[in-house]
Amino acid sequence: MSYQDIACLILKTNVLPMDGSTNTYGTSNSTNTSFTWTNINLRTLLGDMFDKYDRFMLLLQNISHAKAGDFVKVGEQSSDANNRAILINMSGLSFVNSTYIQKLQSNSGALIVCPFIFVSSNVQSQLYNNFAVSAFIKQNDIVNIGINYTIINDDSAASAVTYPHAVFIFNIVGLEEYRVKDVMNNRLLK
Repeated sequence: MSYQDIACLILKTNVLPMDGSTNTYGTSNSTNTSFTWTNINLRTLLGDMFDKYDRFMLLLQNISHAKAGDFVKVGEQSSDANNRAILINMSGLSFVNSTYIQKLQSNSGALIVCPFIFVSSNVQSQLYNNFAVSAFIKQNDIVNIGINYTIINDDSAASAVTYPHAVFIFNIVGLEEYRVKDVMNNRLLK
């Protein structure tokens, strides 16, 4: 039985401040819809894979969120489904592909990870079973990874309500066809 090298990236929103300030881990806005985890060391995260591969596949394993209760609009209660149906966008890694937005007729700087619907009355855990998000290349040892939510209905930034804390779990594998080669001997390094 053979095993593939794999790294696990876990991004938790509850380690970030919800007031627009910055702490050791990064920053988040006051509505919990835009997050940046700072100083993520890819060399440490990927371990031996960092030197073995030039290209990696980001795989979505799971998204879970805490109990949301009623989504709170400014001054009123809201369970508006349009506020709960979002796209999860990611930036910060050197993605090979980009997201084309037809409405804007251009590529965006972020990648759409997946659509997601927050459940307003309970906790939720959505298993994606290593859904392939996108390939990325290593350019820097240290990266800042951003995730932000946009409303599916109108592509606007999700900011009308306060969202619950969430955890995003990704697996990362090296892509064999981009394994670092020993050019002198024309063979793969193991």
